[in-house]
Amino acid sequence: MHHCVTVNGSSLLFCEVIPRSTYGWCPGERYCSDSQGFTAQRDLVDARPRSYNGRRTPSRYRALLRMRKAKRRPVESSNRATDSPDTLFSKIDAQKTAVKRSSSSAATIVWLRGRGDLRIHDNPLLLQAQRLNEPLFIMFTWSSADADKNYGFGEAQRVFLFSAVDALNRALNMRFQQVIHYVRLSDDAGLEEYLQLFHFLEASLSARTLLMARRYEPPLLQLDMELECTLTKQRKWKVYTHNMHLLHEPWTVAYDGDATSSAGHFGTLLPFWQAWQRNADLPPEPAAAPSTLPPAAALERCEPRTPACCEKPPPLAGDAFVDRTTRCAPFQFVTSLVETGLHPVRPGTKRWDTVLLGSWAVDEERVRAFLRDFLEHRLPLYEKNKSRADLEVVSRLSPYLALGMLSAREVFHATRAASRRLAASKRSKTFERRLIWRDLAYWTLYMFPEAVTTPIRSHYASQEWNEDPRLLAAWQRGSTGYPIIDAGMRQLWQTGWMPQNIRMAAASFLVEYLNIHWIHGLQWFHRTLIDLDIAINAMMWQNAGRTGLDMWNFVIHPETSARSSDPTGAYVRKWLPELAQLPNAYIHAPWKAPESVLSSAGVQLGATYPQRIIADLGAARKQSQAAVLEMRSRSMPQFFNADGYDRIRVPVLKAVSLPHERFQQTATADNTVWRHVFTRREFREAPFATHLPHETEACDRQEAQLLPKDSTRAMQGKSDAQAAA
Repeated sequence: MHHCVTVNGSSLLFCEVIPRSTYGWCPGERYCSDSQGFTAQRDLVDARPRSYNGRRTPSRYRALLRMRKAKRRPVESSNRATDSPDTLFSKIDAQKTAVKRSSSSAATIVWLRGRGDLRIHDNPLLLQAQRLNEPLFIMFTWSSADADKNYGFGEAQRVFLFSAVDALNRALNMRFQQVIHYVRLSDDAGLEEYLQLFHFLEASLSARTLLMARRYEPPLLQLDMELECTLTKQRKWKVYTHNMHLLHEPWTVAYDGDATSSAGHFGTLLPFWQAWQRNADLPPEPAAAPSTLPPAAALERCEPRTPACCEKPPPLAGDAFVDRTTRCAPFQFVTSLVETGLHPVRPGTKRWDTVLLGSWAVDEERVRAFLRDFLEHRLPLYEKNKSRADLEVVSRLSPYLALGMLSAREVFHATRAASRRLAASKRSKTFERRLIWRDLAYWTLYMFPEAVTTPIRSHYASQEWNEDPRLLAAWQRGSTGYPIIDAGMRQLWQTGWMPQNIRMAAASFLVEYLNIHWIHGLQWFHRTLIDLDIAINAMMWQNAGRTGLDMWNFVIHPETSARSSDPTGAYVRKWLPELAQLPNAYIHAPWKAPESVLSSAGVQLGATYPQRIIADLGAARKQSQAAVLEMRSRSMPQFFNADGYDRIRVPVLKAVSLPHERFQQTATADNTVWRHVFTRREFREAPFATHLPHETEACDRQEAQLLPKDSTRAMQGKSDAQAAA
């Protein structure tokens, strides 16, 4: 066997024939690393034999003595004196390089996927790896399937994810001499491809332990449960999953709108929060970063132990690291994050990503410093000014929470601690409840898996919408002619983010005034948000589109609301510099400005700034309202109670804790119950359906009656189709 270890330019070639049973190595393997490899490749292998037939090697220089006995010379020369063996081994120890395993050791796999797991502090995966104290193999996988338009990462978030993974890799290397191994999966990677990957890791690393963060998007949750069951039952793996993303998971809260949780309408924040407190209590305190991590597990290049699907790439002259890449049919270990295909910007295309990333830091320590700064300086002002877009009041932590660069538990407990130090008049209940609202979004998606694509109020699926592509394009580009809407949409395009109240204004304008289907807004935000969160995005757009559990009880006027959210005009002037010279009286309504004012400000409507795409907001609002009333008038009566509230069927689930129980429950929830949901007065008081009073009373009696699941959303859709016919 040949071992080539190079430190600071000095190379030694250790040659000896060692039985495979002694070390678990295969003849002909070659591991090479040089001084640049400490930072460039980061997969160094300690050449010292660790054991011989189960006993400690008598002499740490046995390999060197055999080399001298064979009168072998170093394969490379150095411009300076060769390090002594003591110096060589001390430098290797100082770098804590990856050690070759004895035949009795097994590796632990930490699997990162960008779903709440991209941090070092409060990371239960790393903490458990520290406790297990087995050779550690950290990997990040990417497939085009991870960019699924419904449940995957959007383009803007992929740019941020790329930088976040790279930053975490550097941090792990600096603190623990660990690196992230990158795996590119096939474009349509599914359960079979992942099983082949873990079969390869089992063969190459003797790995039988997997640590990963739980994912909550319905198809991803199901995939993870199937993978976990297969690995544990068929392959005898130990699979440990952890909550790294939420304060409390949906099945822990166990909220179903029962009588003890009836302080508000079903699916709204107040009753959910009460169930959250009653059934789950406060989340655990965040854990500190691990003090150490086990040594890195070295990925073997052993042909007899490599799956038949894999083959080594052809060697390149002078490239000592070429054999780090293992090419396989369904997966490929690659040497750089770029090679995974994660980054959405391809060579030769416009680099829009650089502008977007210019607004955000990706270093974990800086992010945690942002949290401390917010709690110290802006939290006291948050409750009073949270709706002001022209002030720097909000936390801007959402991108880091979305990817797990910052722990939700850390934010929650740090906020509570900071609030206790403030005077009662400066405390903010709203900011703390934002995290509860976040849990509510994931509970909603768990209960209604189709919420990303289908109305929760299923009878709303038959509503008529405006299909004019020009109006949608103007909204997407920030060219509606309404400054507060355009400023928000341009900020979104340039930075991947905008304040919550501006998001709501943009969503309300699309649905309430343009009468464009909310799914188009959801998809655009999915593509452009750097803080994309599938559950939160779906819940916001469902509620904005009047189809969610908590229909918005307001309509945001694009002119009058702007005067309260941006009274100084600073927000509009920042993102619409063409209007910067307009006085405050006209900054939110340039169409009202006299020609002399427009001329002196350098504004020409229709040229330097667009004309309004709809001039009569009142008429547009009535058309949108009429579309909802028309849909309700032809819906089946079981979808309303006697007071005109919409009703939906809700699956009845109970609190569970074990992974197999979660999987079994989502697969076999046999019962549903009718729940009424909040409905705006303008819809409740108008005629709905065409039914007799006794039919309504019969529906009301079913409010708490359990019904077979085969009559849930699928049957509702069938009823809608029959009614429409």
